[in-house]
Amino acid sequence: MFDMRKKQSGETRLLSILMTATLLMTTGCSSGEPQEDTGQALENDSAQETSTSPDALRVCLVDRDVGDLDAALESFKKKYPDINVELETISVDNLEAEKARASSELMAGEGCDLYYYVENLLEDPYKAQQAGAFADLVPLLEKYTELTPEDFADGTFDTLENGEECYIIPLLQSFPLFVIRKDMQEKLGITTDSWKRIQDLRSILDAFYEMYPGEDPFSPYESFNPGMEYYGFRIWQGTDNVGILNEADWKGGLDIMKETRYPEGTYNGLQVGEMPEDYEKKDQEDEKIYQNQIPCLGKEMSSADNLEIYIRMGGEADADLFPEYDAQGQISSFGLRGIAISESSQRKTDAIRLAQEIIMHNISVGIQMTTWKEGNQILLENLRQQYGSGEVALNGKVYPGLTDVTFEKLETFINQAIPYYPVYVDVQTHIGTYMEEYLQGKVSYEEFMKKVEDYLEIYYSE
Repeated sequence: MFDMRKKQSGETRLLSILMTATLLMTTGCSSGEPQEDTGQALENDSAQETSTSPDALRVCLVDRDVGDLDAALESFKKKYPDINVELETISVDNLEAEKARASSELMAGEGCDLYYYVENLLEDPYKAQQAGAFADLVPLLEKYTELTPEDFADGTFDTLENGEECYIIPLLQSFPLFVIRKDMQEKLGITTDSWKRIQDLRSILDAFYEMYPGEDPFSPYESFNPGMEYYGFRIWQGTDNVGILNEADWKGGLDIMKETRYPEGTYNGLQVGEMPEDYEKKDQEDEKIYQNQIPCLGKEMSSADNLEIYIRMGGEADADLFPEYDAQGQISSFGLRGIAISESSQRKTDAIRLAQEIIMHNISVGIQMTTWKEGNQILLENLRQQYGSGEVALNGKVYPGLTDVTFEKLETFINQAIPYYPVYVDVQTHIGTYMEEYLQGKVSYEEFMKKVEDYLEIYYSE
């Protein structure tokens, strides 16, 4: 909920870190004729990036993501040596045109069999799902793979709507964790019970600003960003989202940002530029926080696998970890890197089997949080090995290692998290633009929400 802000436009700046990453990687895919779904091995035992063979399992992905598939393809080829996998790669250089083409081909039934990181490839995956362009993955998983919905985090199979069907599986998930200094907890009277909903941040930040006027609670590079998903926005709820956001006090979250980062109508936080010296300046600012040289609540860890910040803040001796709760007191986790299979594909059996290999090999390396439960166990074990020793060396300094106390907390947080998959980039962009107008003081809150309501009416009617 606090984001590292690079030099960029106001509209893009308002999106969360995860949605920004999604926007930067969006692309499309090539077309071809669907083949009969026999489930049998086909000729040619090699995966090719360019193939004219009609007997191929066609996978659409961004060119820079090809390396992510190496382990999965190697395993898949050993199990099914006669199946030819054709990678139809797309360059990010022709982003918007490729998105439009990929979306048109998918809707016409001429798309690829499997879409790898679907949020990178289509203009609006939610609209594509609603139009019936994707296959239900639940029966395919249960019939043709060793995986079932029970092997994934709760919520993974409710990606874009509540129900028994699932059309996109997000591979990864991520939720922020706040590293809160123990001395500041004592000064401000903060306990784990005082931070149970996103609305509770308002009173905590108010107390901080009252004690330290003009100071930043986390970092001048990190600003509270009231992502609407944390207040209950869910794309499948249609125009009811307007009422949901109002009822959840989204205005309170917006006003935190408005009062602290837009006091004069323009954004006043620091931004990281593109030059090495810009990053050096940020590192110097962060070091002041690590060394307790300036008053602040602490730092944000962008994900549970980023423990270096916690260790440099003093670890278990001097700080605590607080998860980001949503308006209902739930740890909401953003899903990323979705896999989808075209409903028109005649090779669904092969596609879902490749999807299993991607899940079990691409995300099982244990460096990021996943939606696959076993992948998270691998991650936690890797973190124990990396940071659970007696001493940990970071940036030329030696710090005390972490104990089971931290890893048990992380496991609890990960197990409680419910992934949500926000792939509706166009909606985020439009609402982000209206947010910017409100934060700059150009429109009232009522005018801002009316624009949101009018836009959503049009979006859901199209």
